[in-house]
Amino acid sequence: SGLPPLVREKDQFQALLTLRNGTAKTMQVSVHARLGDKELETREVRLDAEGAAELSWSGTAPENATKLTWEFSAEDNNGSARDLLRITQQVAPAVPVTVQQASFSRIEGRYEIAATQPAGALPGRGGIEVALSPKISAIPPGVTRYFEQYPFGCLEQRSSIAVGLHDPKRWQTVVDSLPAYLDNEGLARYFPGDSVTNNAGSVALTAYLLDISREAGFALPDDARNRMLQGLTRFVEGRLKREPRPYRSPAEDLLANKLTALEALTRAGATTTSASAAAAALAVEPLRLPTSALIDWSLVLRRLADLPQRSTQLAAAERELRNRLSYSGGRLAFSSERSDFWWWMMVSGDYNAFRLIDAVIDEPSWQADLPALVLGAVQRQARGRWFTTTANAWAVIALDKFGRKFEKEPVRGTTKATLVDSVRPERSAQREVEGRALGTNVPSTTTVRPEPFDKAQDRPVEGRAPGQTYTWKGASEEAPRLALAWPTKPADSKLSITHEGPGKPWANIQVLAAVPVTEPRAFGYRITRSVTPLQEKEKGKVTRGDLWRVMLDIEANQDMDWVVVSDPIPAGARILGDGDGRDSHIAQLSEDHRNDRLWPTFVERTFEGLRAYYEVVPRGHFKYEYTVRINNAGEFTLPATRVEAMYAPDVFGEAPNGKVVVGN
Repeated sequence: SGLPPLVREKDQFQALLTLRNGTAKTMQVSVHARLGDKELETREVRLDAEGAAELSWSGTAPENATKLTWEFSAEDNNGSARDLLRITQQVAPAVPVTVQQASFSRIEGRYEIAATQPAGALPGRGGIEVALSPKISAIPPGVTRYFEQYPFGCLEQRSSIAVGLHDPKRWQTVVDSLPAYLDNEGLARYFPGDSVTNNAGSVALTAYLLDISREAGFALPDDARNRMLQGLTRFVEGRLKREPRPYRSPAEDLLANKLTALEALTRAGATTTSASAAAAALAVEPLRLPTSALIDWSLVLRRLADLPQRSTQLAAAERELRNRLSYSGGRLAFSSERSDFWWWMMVSGDYNAFRLIDAVIDEPSWQADLPALVLGAVQRQARGRWFTTTANAWAVIALDKFGRKFEKEPVRGTTKATLVDSVRPERSAQREVEGRALGTNVPSTTTVRPEPFDKAQDRPVEGRAPGQTYTWKGASEEAPRLALAWPTKPADSKLSITHEGPGKPWANIQVLAAVPVTEPRAFGYRITRSVTPLQEKEKGKVTRGDLWRVMLDIEANQDMDWVVVSDPIPAGARILGDGDGRDSHIAQLSEDHRNDRLWPTFVERTFEGLRAYYEVVPRGHFKYEYTVRINNAGEFTLPATRVEAMYAPDVFGEAPNGKVVVGN
């Protein structure tokens, strides 16, 4: 097969097929092709002895599809030889549906809000999704969507996704690969291997993996877990050194890392003399600690009963934690939030909010504060989820704990959600949706219907009405999701949600849309993409077999840890550099890295494009270039080129790309 393994919606391409005659006689062969249930044109070809031929069929990637199944069968006309080939081709959205806006509210009687389709959104894509729940602790659907669509893949992110989705299979893949991620000291690295200098193990990442796996109920292999614990022990005892980050003073950075390591060690049960001695040796001033380290310190004090002046220090730590809490319209914030954003330790305000809930959920002195803490943390959502992968993983853990412990009140009655044209309401119809909340013991023959969204594509199904009514049958652990299509003229729409009956359900409301990038955007980074032909069949035109040199020029406005650069390639193209037999080392020789200011820590080369991960990107200018071979003719859509700080995702830059037309 010469099919592109991945195409994007509306891509036009050639379905290429190579036939080889391995016999010593000439063959006249009939080749039949099928795309899904559709028969394609049959081709006849003459194959010389030990010869080969290439055939092609024109293909177009449809919208609303996630895969295409091709089947080719070849038969010698005298019936002496047959062969069959079946291939599944992945279809990616040209412009993915994403959460553009989100809100969270309790439904007491009637809730109404103006609802406008985002400017520039593609028609027929997205809509409004209303996720209902009797509990504030229900995991928002935006978190699930965020984890399912998350594009990056370091060890932390793979682990957080497995925890956030409660997915044992994903966790097992993390476990299976874990030995390659541990350095010689037993500390976990973000990416595997020792091929680059900036890939030493991280104290913060190691502590996070130990904590998150324990709280999620996911096991780590004994050998790997013991090595990680030993590495953290050597660090807190001063026998293992790690270079401090330049963003804080060395003393502050070292203290925060030691508290993070001690918290993970004590959570794992290490209440030894060694741990107590290391904790007692720290000069801790609660007022000077970032909130994440203050939470760690309070947990260490609770677990190590033999620390000098433990009661006094614990009271001081908890008093400082309470002093930092503030609420605005019910939303939880920290007075120290600006200085708490230690992205190099994967820490943010959202992260601290859910870490605090997890830390105090069983503490008697905090029980009266927990409802306000949880409501305030939930209201920190943006676009239906929280800031980073680590924050969302801790949110799932903390909310699960709170729901199991405190929320048992059922909701009964009927909740109705309608998206109407506020100018002409008669345009909008309603349909009854009777059913049970998922996760209950009500018989499964009671179902939710109709479903006005194609779940795979997050788009409305043609002809479905924009109104739904849900009849509660009992307590729910998983929220039913009502998906509302935009009216015919969505510019002046209004979302209305009403509830009749006992209980007050919570509603997570998300505006979903596919909005293409049409102009460059720079929020902390500016990225420019240029392409230079290295090898052309026809000057001034792009032809199958050509070689490109792609240059990504990036300007960073600030110092930042863990930055990823993503650049798409046309369907069927191949990035050189994997080192296998199809690579051209000669084509890559002219890649100029002599003046590179930065080297990526890890590079992914996929069918979609290139991702280069940098552990540290200081303020200033840097470049990355790579070589790509164009392997298929057609017309191909390219998504935007993007650079993003993984633990500060609002710091990014992107540049749109036009269509690429490739000739034969």
